[in-house]
Amino acid sequence: MSESTGSDPTPTSAPMPTSAPPRRRRPGLVVVIVLGVVVALVVVAAIIAESVVRQQADARVADEVRSALSLPAEQPVDVRIAGASVLLQLLGGRLDEVEVTADRIEVPPFQGDLALILTGVPLDPAQPVDAVSATVTVPEEVVRAAGEGFLELPFQGLELEDGLIRLATALPVFGAELPLTVALEPSVEAGALVLTPTDVALADGADVPLGDLLGLLGLDAEGGALAAPTICVDERLPAGISLRSVVVAGETIALELGGEGVVLAGSSTGSCG
Repeated sequence: MSESTGSDPTPTSAPMPTSAPPRRRRPGLVVVIVLGVVVALVVVAAIIAESVVRQQADARVADEVRSALSLPAEQPVDVRIAGASVLLQLLGGRLDEVEVTADRIEVPPFQGDLALILTGVPLDPAQPVDAVSATVTVPEEVVRAAGEGFLELPFQGLELEDGLIRLATALPVFGAELPLTVALEPSVEAGALVLTPTDVALADGADVPLGDLLGLLGLDAEGGALAAPTICVDERLPAGISLRSVVVAGETIALELGGEGVVLAGSSTGSCG
């Protein structure tokens, strides 16, 4: 019996592990990141520029209003430019609308709080503003302080009531004084504030039509102590802005001003008549 010999299997070596090829960066992602950074920087720069330009525009408008209304340089003036972007408005050459407020400005014979709206404000202050609309609100105590000059009669007090200015005074009659309250109705005539006496109330509270009282006393209202005082307001305003109406509302008097094509940087003032 022959003995068979088998051949030993040849040992095989394990395959060498292959390393994965390095990933290449996607160029598109890099571009997106760079663009995002650039856009963010542009947005931040635009916000900063808008803020700086808005502050400068606010200051310029405030200075122009102070100059136009002859306000002291230290007078606080608050400015709010309407619209989303001042930069875009300036590129168009004009500010669309500007709101201005200031306390205690002079509009003779009163002092009052100003609320002003400017429409179409040009970059060049020598060019006219499209339109000006303003309200000066005068409280009763300020009207009272000015009331002494309303009539050529002793001043004893003043109240705002029922749309009228009621002035407490005394009318000299035959060497004596007749206490009475004169009702003055405010109106506007050619840029002037006119305070027209309409009726009087005697000390006992009885209302008497002014004409009847003067007739009984043999007096004439024309040029007399009870003549309607006229106060020119336009001569203290920039040319082009005029007193348009006056309203007694509650315990205040509202003076409505307005005009078109007004040059705020101009040195001339208006006139009455």
